[in-house]
Amino acid sequence: MEANPMNTIEMPSHLLILRDEAQRLLDVLITALDAPTTPTLVENFNNFTASSCIRLAENAGQLTDIFNGPLNEIATHPAGDIAAVYRATGRIEQLLLQFASDRQAVCGLIVDPEYDEEKRLLASGHMHAIRDIRHALQRMMEIFDNPQLLLDKHDPPADGHIELSIDLTFTAPPEFPQLAARMKDRATSWSPLVLSDPSSYRKFGVLGGIGKFAIGIAAFNALLGDQCND
Repeated sequence: MEANPMNTIEMPSHLLILRDEAQRLLDVLITALDAPTTPTLVENFNNFTASSCIRLAENAGQLTDIFNGPLNEIATHPAGDIAAVYRATGRIEQLLLQFASDRQAVCGLIVDPEYDEEKRLLASGHMHAIRDIRHALQRMMEIFDNPQLLLDKHDPPADGHIELSIDLTFTAPPEFPQLAARMKDRATSWSPLVLSDPSSYRKFGVLGGIGKFAIGIAAFNALLGDQCND
């Protein structure tokens, strides 16, 4: 039986490096989350929670911008730029460390027992966003490790070009509406822009924040068009 030319897909060096960087970033994130927490006494839990949620949304927005911008350019460029890969993943690493640090800061809080449930909800909301990030990085490695498996799920297009999308989607933490309700009961003067209603998530980017980059099959050194010419 004649071998299918798509059975072996040889990826260019910049995409191989991006795959290795995705694994490294996962390791960095896991290590940071395993770091011991520092017990910290917080005087105003309301203000801490507001700042923590805003920072979470801002970091999520910056990360989706990297997926939409630099990573998209790297993945779809046939020649690739190895230096650009390291620049983009370096920026991602700094953000991942911030995500982990902010979550660990919540876990280390020393609060009045009446705020224990609010602390748990806030920490769980941070972890929800981190799981979204881990899923995107794992998806990236899955595509790079076995692009053929994913390509087999698509019908060959007439122009011989397929794009495999890698999405980073920040879904709304289910804990935040509960946290919002509890905090609203405690402080009527709490900022209405933070957690008070689902629209605030959209304002700050926690809900519906999506970043994606598509890996054009032309970026691989094997095109579907090759087997169409046999």
